[in-house]
Amino acid sequence: MSDQVLTVILSATAGALAWFVTNWIGKPIADAWDKRLKALQAAEQNACVGGGSSEARIVAARASLNDAASALRTISRGQWPVRLYCWFVRYDLEAAAAVLVHLHNITGLDVGTEACSFFRDAVYVFLRAHQHLTRERIDEIKKKLEQLRGAHSIGLAGR
Repeated sequence: MSDQVLTVILSATAGALAWFVTNWIGKPIADAWDKRLKALQAAEQNACVGGGSSEARIVAARASLNDAASALRTISRGQWPVRLYCWFVRYDLEAAAAVLVHLHNITGLDVGTEACSFFRDAVYVFLRAHQHLTRERIDEIKKKLEQLRGAHSIGLAGR
């Protein structure tokens, strides 16, 4: 009889632990993955919306970039499991959010495709989705961001 009681107690403990891990650690990290993906999509879809775009397209692009930046900032300042996970996988959510805000601010302006591509690629670098970029391009982005930070701050942290 005592073996059955012990089995029930251990099963209940394991179930409670699994629930805790799933709800307090797993869900916030899954939410961070989702917001990271949405930020990458926002950058990809809206990075080069220039002055030749319709007013509705510019408004939609700005809204998408702003929402993505806000979501990244929210999760980066949120729960400890997400902060720990982002540190471990080296996502820089704050810097990516700052670049998205900058993209938001230049949306609707004719800044050229090179600038648009640069900031879009910077989002990829900060969110560690830069596998499609060459090592030279990544180094170029990091160097230019350091120069931009030195010349005038766009809110990028040096990480």
